[in-house]
Amino acid sequence: MESVTGSDVMTTRIAFFNLSASALLGSVISSAVLSSAVLSNVVFSNTVNASELTLTDSQIKALDIQFVTLNNSRRHNITLTSLPAIATVPDNKAQIISLPFEGRVEAWQARAGDALKREQPLADLHSHDVLNFFQRNRRQQQESALCDQRLSDMRERSKRGLTSKLDLQEQNLKCQMLRDELTLNKQILMHLPASWENNLSAEFHFNAARDGWLNAIMRKPGDHFTAGEALAVFWPRQELRLKVMLPASLSSTLKQGDTLMVRDQSSGERFNASVESISHTENAAHQQTLWLTSVTTNPADIKPGSVLQADIPSAEDGWAVAPSSRIRSDSQSWIFVRSEQGVTPVKLERFIAGNQQLLLQDSELENAEIAVTSTATLKSLWQSGEEE
Repeated sequence: MESVTGSDVMTTRIAFFNLSASALLGSVISSAVLSSAVLSNVVFSNTVNASELTLTDSQIKALDIQFVTLNNSRRHNITLTSLPAIATVPDNKAQIISLPFEGRVEAWQARAGDALKREQPLADLHSHDVLNFFQRNRRQQQESALCDQRLSDMRERSKRGLTSKLDLQEQNLKCQMLRDELTLNKQILMHLPASWENNLSAEFHFNAARDGWLNAIMRKPGDHFTAGEALAVFWPRQELRLKVMLPASLSSTLKQGDTLMVRDQSSGERFNASVESISHTENAAHQQTLWLTSVTTNPADIKPGSVLQADIPSAEDGWAVAPSSRIRSDSQSWIFVRSEQGVTPVKLERFIAGNQQLLLQDSELENAEIAVTSTATLKSLWQSGEEE
């Protein structure tokens, strides 16, 4: 990507290169490229403001020079570059499969990398601690219900003076402790499948909670595990993102919510993706992490590890033309603008060079006709005239 602006102002300045003398150029271009008959009448005419390559319509046609008009229909932004976009799940979106109790892995019903549907069998586990927890939870539920009933009876008896205030307080404290234990149990139950609650044995079957992929397995069959120890990593399908390593110099061209075009090079399918976030920190290669989320539901059947291409657009717009429109001379960029007598070389002050298009931003070029083909030939004619 290349971007050029004026040093102090944003308005366009077009400088015209003044050639020193008129010249005939028939001997400059090889006859293998252009015939001497075509070039015999090509001259430079010096005027007050510019130097023109004087070309007739027939010579323009013979040189195969094509022009485009810089009107509003050509005004838009361009693709600065295309970067690899890798399908993956952010670490903070991955699901770590673990249990809040000790146990043993009996068998895995899927392999790492497998795609799974919701409720599809994932693993067989053995845990007496899990079984004991569910049994204890059922007992505590019954004890809590009886305690509350007992407390209600004691309150009625207290009204008639048949129960002391101290006994009532002790019963209330006992019921509160049981409720606290059940509240804690509810938090643990959130991490356990509801289907396990009525198990009568220590054998438990673990199923996928959502559609996704079994990304990694940490414990093999026969391995014992401790409470909270990671057994596997599951990637939910709905959390799949596209990760792009964005050069820090391009981060200012994007913001959260922007829409980018993403391409699957193997299938040719294109779809839109939205900018979810851009990291504020850079890596050693001066890159920031760009996260994209697909606007459509899992287009092109994207899987973890799929590599697509994300087009990074320019933040500004302008007139989009072919890169061949620009030539370089004396470390400066030029284009050729059609004039009444032929073409005139014009120095570019503001432009952005993308990977497939050139974005012209000089406002004074509006409605100008510029050459988009045979610019190398025009450059040779121009430079040869300068030498003479």
